[in-house]
Amino acid sequence: MEMAMSFERKWRMLSPDNQKQASDFMDFLLSRQEQAAAEPRRSRIRFGIWKDEPFYIADDFDAPLDDFEEYM
Repeated sequence: MEMAMSFERKWRMLSPDNQKQASDFMDFLLSRQEQAAAEPRRSRIRFGIWKDEPFYIADDFDAPLDDFEEYM
């Protein structure tokens, strides 16, 4: 309650031009808040989601590639 009283007191102290600017800024903040609420939340990373998938890695996976032989 005290914050509302403090806001009203400060609002009355502003000039009409500054009240307009403050009102526009509050509209901007409210629109950002509405956008954030409308955006779907990303799901958190779920570790182990691929653990039962049949992936194959060749035995020579870490072997040097022939294409890079001249650089080694």
